[in-house]
Amino acid sequence: MRCVEASAPGKAVLIGEYAVLQGTPAVVTAVNRRARVRLRSCSAETSEVAVPQLGMPPVPFRLPGAGRVEWLSDDAERPEFGLCRRLLEQGLASGIGAPPAPGGLSLSIDTSELHDVASGNAIKLGLGSSAAVTVALTAALRAFLDGTGTQPNPEDLLAAHRAGQGGRGSGIDLAASIHGGVLAYRLTASGPEVETLSWPSDWPLGFVWSGVAASTGSFLQRYSRWQAANPAAAESLGRELDACARAALAALRAADLEVLMICVNCYRRLMGRIGDQIQAAVMDSRHRELAGLVGEAGSAYKPCGAGGGDVGVMLALDAGRLAQARARVLQAGYRVLDLEPAVTGLELSMADH
Repeated sequence: MRCVEASAPGKAVLIGEYAVLQGTPAVVTAVNRRARVRLRSCSAETSEVAVPQLGMPPVPFRLPGAGRVEWLSDDAERPEFGLCRRLLEQGLASGIGAPPAPGGLSLSIDTSELHDVASGNAIKLGLGSSAAVTVALTAALRAFLDGTGTQPNPEDLLAAHRAGQGGRGSGIDLAASIHGGVLAYRLTASGPEVETLSWPSDWPLGFVWSGVAASTGSFLQRYSRWQAANPAAAESLGRELDACARAALAALRAADLEVLMICVNCYRRLMGRIGDQIQAAVMDSRHRELAGLVGEAGSAYKPCGAGGGDVGVMLALDAGRLAQARARVLQAGYRVLDLEPAVTGLELSMADH
C-alpha cells in the first residue's frame, strides 16, 4: 500500500500582470496558504476523488488498465471538476508507471486555505488555487506511479492549466507553487526564466480580500482580443507596462523600497487603463476604494492578478504606516488576510506499507 502527500503554495503577483504574457518580467511571491493532496492505494475496486471545496460529493471511477480512467458518475462532467479530471487522466495515461498494487485509489484534494470560507461558501480568493492543485496533484501522481519525487516543470503543466484560463496564462503561478519564495518570472522563446529574489524582512507587506472573486480567464481573453484589434495602442501600452515592471524589479534588486512603491502605484494606474480599453472593471469600485484608503495612510496599493476582485497588495515604508492602512481598510469593512511570503514551494512525502 502506498500513500503520497503533496502540497504547494498559492501565489500573489506583485507586479507585471498582463504584460508578462508578452515577455515582460513579473514579480510574484508564493504565500503561506497551500493546496494539499493525499493519494493512497486501497483494497476497494472502485476509486474516488474527493474535492470538498467544489461543493460536490466524491466522484467515483475505475481503472480498467492501460492508463485509462472510467468515470462512474455524471459529476465527472461538471465544469468545476474539469481541472481535476484532466490532471488525473493525463497523469495516469502518461506511461511513467502503474499503480503499485491492485485495487483502487483514494484521492483527496483540499484547497480550503486558498478559499474564503467565512461566508459559509467556498469562494476562491484569487491566490492561484488552480495552479497549486496542478502542481501538487501532478507531483503526487508521479510519485505514486513511479516511486520518485521528481519535481514537475512549469512548461509541462502549462497546457492543462491554460485550459481553465481560456487558453491564456503565463505560468507564473505554477512557478510560484513549484519553487516558493519571491520570484522574477519571464516568458522567453525558449521557455520560462525563473529567478529567486530576496525580499527584505523589514519591508512591510499586507494583503486585502476585496470581497468578490474575479474571472481571470475572461479578462485575459478580453485583453487578447483588444490587442489583436488595436495593435498600435496595445504596443504603446505594453511598452509602459514593461518599463514600469522592469523599474520595479530593478528597485527590488537594489532594495529601494520608495521607488518600488512608486512603481506599484504606477502599475495600478496602468491596470486601470487596461480596464478602460478592454471594457472590463479591472480597477473596480472595491479596488479603487482600497487604493484610496491605503493611499491616505501613505502606502502603495494595487490588485494582485487580473483585477476585478480577488486580492490586493499593500506596501508601506514602515510597519506603522502599514498598520494605519490595515486599520483603514478594516474600518471600511474589508478583510486583511494573514498572508506572508512562503519560503518553500512544492513539498512531497511518500510511504509504502
